[in-house]
Amino acid sequence: MSDRSKNPPGLSGPADAKARMLAARAALETAGHPHCSEVLAFWARLEEGAGDLTSFEESVVDEQTDDVDQAISSKMRVRSGHSSVFSWLLTRLDGKVDEAWAEFFEAAVEYGADADEEDMTAIPGAIYGLGLAYGDFSRTFDFVQGQACELGRRRRLELAMVANRFFDQGEAPRDFLVEEAQRFAARFAQYNVDTSLFPLWTLVERGDSRGGEIASNLLSGTSFSGPNWRTALALVGKCGEVKLQSAAPGLYSALRSRLGRHDDGDRATVIRAYAACEPVQGAAARILSSDLADKHVVGSECERAAHLAALLDLEPENEKWSEQAKACVGRLIENMGSSEFGSSTSLLQSMVDNKVPGIEAMGQAVLAYGKTDSYSKSSLLAWLTATFGGETS
Repeated sequence: MSDRSKNPPGLSGPADAKARMLAARAALETAGHPHCSEVLAFWARLEEGAGDLTSFEESVVDEQTDDVDQAISSKMRVRSGHSSVFSWLLTRLDGKVDEAWAEFFEAAVEYGADADEEDMTAIPGAIYGLGLAYGDFSRTFDFVQGQACELGRRRRLELAMVANRFFDQGEAPRDFLVEEAQRFAARFAQYNVDTSLFPLWTLVERGDSRGGEIASNLLSGTSFSGPNWRTALALVGKCGEVKLQSAAPGLYSALRSRLGRHDDGDRATVIRAYAACEPVQGAAARILSSDLADKHVVGSECERAAHLAALLDLEPENEKWSEQAKACVGRLIENMGSSEFGSSTSLLQSMVDNKVPGIEAMGQAVLAYGKTDSYSKSSLLAWLTATFGGETS
C-alpha cells in the first residue's frame, strides 16, 4: 500500500472519498443526467468485480465465447497479464460519461488510492471514467499521479485507454503509450507482465512507426512459448493487416524462427504478414520464392502452402503461383490430417483474397474433411462454411 503522507495535503481518506462518491451519484440521479441509470448499472457490475479481478475477467470470457479452446487461451492471457477484458469492456462508458461525472470519478479514484488494484476499494473503470469526464489525458494522468496510486497492470491499462482516446492531444498521450509498449516488450518472455499488450497494440493499429519498431524488437528478441504464443501471433497479424513497414525485421525473424502452427493456419499468417510489411520492393518475393526451391527450408507441403499464400499476395497476377497453389491444395487433400486442413484452408483464404478462379470443389473437399475432424479449428471451419456454402458434394 502507498504511504498517504506522500499525497498533497487536504486529500480525504477512503471513507470520505466513498461518501463524496455517493453524494455525486445522488446529484447525478437528481439532475436526471442522460445515461445516468445505464452508467450506474454498469458501475455496479464493476464494483462486484473489485477485489478479485482475475476471476471477474475470466467470468466475462466465459460469457463471451462457447469455444472451449478459445476460452482457455483467453484466460491464460488474462492470467499472465498479456490481455484484459477491460480493454473493451470499459468502452461501454464511451459517449455516456462527460464533465458532469468528474466529481464522481475523482472520488472513485481517491477511494482506492491507498490500495493496490486487487483491493475491494480499487474499482476497475475509475481511472478510465475520470479520463472521459475530464476529456484530457494529461489532466487525468496528473490526478492519478497526485493520489500516489500503485500502478498495477490494469490501472496502467486504463491510463493507456485514456491516452488512446485522446491520442491527438499533443505528445503526452503518444509518449505514454510508447513507454508502456516498451515496458510490455521488455517483459514479454516472462510468464507475468505488469502492463498489457494494449499500448503496443494501439500504436500498431494506428500505423505508428514507433509501435512497429517496438513490435519488431519484441518479435526478434524473445522465445515463443505458452504464455506469449497467442499474443505474438495476434501482434503479427495486426502488423500485417496495417502493413506496418517498421515491423518487417521482426516479422522476418518470426518467419525464420518458425512461429505459427500449420493446423491453426497461423504459419501462413506469419509469412503473409512479413510479405505485407517488407519495405524493399521485390525483396519478399525473392526470399520466399528462393525458400520454395530449397527443400531444407520448405520441407513439407504445409510449409509450401504457407509460402504460396504470401506469394499470391505479392504477385496475384502471376499464374505460376495460382497453378502451384491449386496443385498444393490438391496434394494436401490427398493426405489430409489436422495440419493439412489448417494449411489448405489458409492457402484457400489467400486464393479467395486474390481472386484465383476454379477453387470451389477444393474448398468443399477441405470443408468436408473439417466437419469430420474434431481437431479442426472452429474459425477456419466457419470461414470454409461461409465461403463455400457448406456444400460437400
